[in-house]
Amino acid sequence: MRWSGYILLTLVVTVFALLIAMPADFVMRRVIAAEPSVRYVHASGTVWNGTVSGLRYGEQSIGNAQIETDWVSIFTGKLTSLVRVRDGAVNGRGRVSAGIGGEITVQDLRLSGSTIDLFNIEKEIRDLAGEYTISVRKAVISNGRCQSASGTAWTDLLTKVERRVDWKGPELTGPVSCREGRFVLALSGQSDQQEDVSAELVIGLDATGTFKADVSNAQRETGQALTLFGFLNQDDGKFVYEYQITG
Repeated sequence: MRWSGYILLTLVVTVFALLIAMPADFVMRRVIAAEPSVRYVHASGTVWNGTVSGLRYGEQSIGNAQIETDWVSIFTGKLTSLVRVRDGAVNGRGRVSAGIGGEITVQDLRLSGSTIDLFNIEKEIRDLAGEYTISVRKAVISNGRCQSASGTAWTDLLTKVERRVDWKGPELTGPVSCREGRFVLALSGQSDQQEDVSAELVIGLDATGTFKADVSNAQRETGQALTLFGFLNQDDGKFVYEYQITG
């Protein structure tokens, strides 16, 4: 019995020694296996306290990430890590769990940044330097598709239009969800002139998608300003903007 106890203790110590030395690169390989659009330059440290530099999503540069893994999660069949992102286009933090079957669960995610750092939108919109925040309570990703998501998004992008034209749009806010495997941000707001504004961003995990915005009940001066940003007058008082995100 004494020898069997020694053997069991040795096995436990060996397993924990291997887990402690597990490199951060292991976590990133699991993430990329589930979502190939994620790229990085270098991963250092261990899963317990590691860093990932040069993080990218498609063609979009993100920044650098700090990873701290919950050791208990290893025994549940999922690696659950607290990820902090900074020093780049996006600032944020959230919990990411990668399962054995490739399913990824994201919880308590909060991202923020400026449109000026987003390469996949048109320059006229990007240069407005609008701020945005995205808060995701929970999202489930499987086989490269968004299965479910809940949260909220916000931006003051349209309030910055007045820097160039005589019109100030409203702040926009709305829910985060999934539709046909893609993330959907459905935003809305109302200007001081009682103009109704709505916008919808649909983006897939391949970093491609669409962005559409429309302004209803637009006043004449508003319509003149919106056309300078590529809005088209579809019918009386309604202006629409559409853009394809190519990744």
